[in-house]
Amino acid sequence: MRSKSRIAVYLLVFVLVVCALAGLSSCSKECKHEWQDATCTAPKTCKLCSITEGAALGHKGGTATCTEKAVCTACGTAYGETTGHTYNTETVKAEALKTAATCEAAAVYYKSCACGAVSTNAADVFTAGELAAHVYDQSVESDAALKTAGSCTQKAVYYKSCVCGAISTADTDTFEGSALAHTYDQEMVDDTTLKAAATCESAAIYYKSCSCGAISDTVTFTFGEALPHTYDRETVDAKALKAAATCEAAAVYYKSCACGAVSNDASATFTSGTPTPHTY
Repeated sequence: MRSKSRIAVYLLVFVLVVCALAGLSSCSKECKHEWQDATCTAPKTCKLCSITEGAALGHKGGTATCTEKAVCTACGTAYGETTGHTYNTETVKAEALKTAATCEAAAVYYKSCACGAVSTNAADVFTAGELAAHVYDQSVESDAALKTAGSCTQKAVYYKSCVCGAISTADTDTFEGSALAHTYDQEMVDDTTLKAAATCESAAIYYKSCSCGAISDTVTFTFGEALPHTYDRETVDAKALKAAATCEAAAVYYKSCACGAVSNDASATFTSGTPTPHTY
């Protein structure tokens, strides 16, 4: 029974499909079409049976820009792609600044698109404006920058420079350099320059001076003669012996100087010790 029921169902479905196809075929032959004009997105279409003819018209007209797609003049729909920016406008504005002006070069800017967009390509640049003023904030000691020469008592004065090497000539743009070293080539003999008074071994020693009056503490010179020896020391020493002791007299010695020099003057002598024992 189940097999017969299943067969009956299949036959019924087949009959319905055949009838439907026959009906459609009959409609296409007998439908009096009422056409709706083609649009940008749909072809010419029958309002009754939905059959189509031809193709959609497609969008047309309008002009794309770098920021907006073209707008169809028929339906008002935006279509296609934007054109992309064209950086051909030289507009001086802060957001386009690539490199600020210096005292050696004018400012460099990126070119812009007509829409206002700014390029970041190093090839899309232009220069504009004037050079920046020099900034004299560099303290460089050089012959070219010298305003007033220095001495051992006065520091040299220089004009300040710009980082580019330009040198100011304004009195307000100056700085002090280093004073020159003293030149100790003056031999001035007085108490202020005396290092060591003369002795019996050496003439007096003095410090040399600079022409400005400054006195060296290392550079010296000698002046005058050594002092005479002062034989006032009674030093018993073999080198000072004038006459050895005998059984009649004590030894006689020459007096000495504090430096060790021994007199040879018979008047500058002294005796020391006792006579020696008799020798029988």
